[in-house]
Amino acid sequence: LTSKSRFPEWSEQLRVLTQDGQLRRADIKADHESVEGTAPDCGHRITAPGGTIELDGSTSDFSSWVRIGYISSADSPVTITAGDSEVDARIRQGLHSLFVRADGTFDSVRLSGVREGTNVCVDIVEVGDAVPGDTE
Repeated sequence: LTSKSRFPEWSEQLRVLTQDGQLRRADIKADHESVEGTAPDCGHRITAPGGTIELDGSTSDFSSWVRIGYISSADSPVTITAGDSEVDARIRQGLHSLFVRADGTFDSVRLSGVREGTNVCVDIVEVGDAVPGDTE
């Protein structure tokens, strides 16, 4: 990689390079995951005031990728806070994943700034390294 390489703070479709230079869909090799949510048929319910999702442990003081698996009732802006990172992103209506880069130590992930009237159900949060997934 060159000194001019740039990496996103967030992505809906994270990609990584394999050892032989092929571009692949990323999976997260999870060191930590969210604890089970308490909202029936939803997991963790996030509305306009926001919500915090606890992890099953504390991360190391390194950069990590966070995958948020969610279903949303509408498109909306969202702010993700984890460790030393606060990232403004967008969620889309329907079932999707959002990948966010986070720095520092953290044991929870906060989602806020969701548009009033939007309901978001988060099924899983995974934190770890981005690794090459299966071919598409």
